[in-house]
Amino acid sequence: MTPLLVAVLASVTLGNRADTTLTVHSGGRLEVSNFAGSVAVSAWGRDAVRIRVRSGAGTEVEVSPSLGGLEVSSSDRRGPPERVEYDITAPTWMPIDVSGPMNDVEIDGSKASVKVETVNGSVTLRGGNGNIELSSVNGDVAVTGASGRLKISAISQGVTASRLAGQAEIETVNGDILLDDSQLDALDASSVSGNLWMSGTLREQGRYNLESHNGDIQVVMPDQPNARVTVSTYSGELSSDFAVGLSRLSSKENVNFTLGSGGAHLDLQSFSGRIQLLKASDVEAMRRTLKSSRPAKEKEEDSKKSDDSDD
Repeated sequence: MTPLLVAVLASVTLGNRADTTLTVHSGGRLEVSNFAGSVAVSAWGRDAVRIRVRSGAGTEVEVSPSLGGLEVSSSDRRGPPERVEYDITAPTWMPIDVSGPMNDVEIDGSKASVKVETVNGSVTLRGGNGNIELSSVNGDVAVTGASGRLKISAISQGVTASRLAGQAEIETVNGDILLDDSQLDALDASSVSGNLWMSGTLREQGRYNLESHNGDIQVVMPDQPNARVTVSTYSGELSSDFAVGLSRLSSKENVNFTLGSGGAHLDLQSFSGRIQLLKASDVEAMRRTLKSSRPAKEKEEDSKKSDDSDD
């Protein structure tokens, strides 16, 4: 269907194979409520929202104006709506809010605030600026290049994040937290049974708190870091690539030490997991080794597949 450009003056009901473009005004917000399915939002430079919909025959999608923005929702007179798949393009400046119990959500290229809440589904965000809130109970959360005040939660699965800037609060229960190339000023990261990994810049006055009850904590630091470090453990241990006055931390001990001139404050707590401080140069060397060895492994796997097909 050819996109239809209209001014949003009243609610619009879309068919189950709709493709519609609606004008919006600066300051408006995009709100999508979807019971089950998927929501994919990408950004463009136009002051308009394009909505493409795929849904069951009995499900209706309604688009309503809201203070210069749009509210998108689905309904079915027979009961809960069937699966609805949204492919939406919105202005880069437009804040985005997506909610629903069973959704996979992917947002790409936004330069505004983003909020996503789901129960059974994965969340992927590339971009975002301002207040960022992402949560899933039974799905992975992946974030790249977001900045501002970030609150990220994945209860049963993990969180993977890279190139984050600003302040972040990240929480899981059973999942791992992997934070790579961090540019954060402040971080609170916690998990009950997951492992925590952090690498990136330690700001001069930055505060970084990492806590896991049963999981390991690994922090990759510059080869000559400036940080005040507090380590707390009950039955775990500490290993460090840096000279901290001891090679290992015995159980039931808390220690404080300063690396370089201090500056950043790093607080690491694990009840029974291992705490490791790693040098960035060693980690990068390991990454290069793994990257260079990958093609050989792929060739070997291809050769095995070829041999199996010949048999």
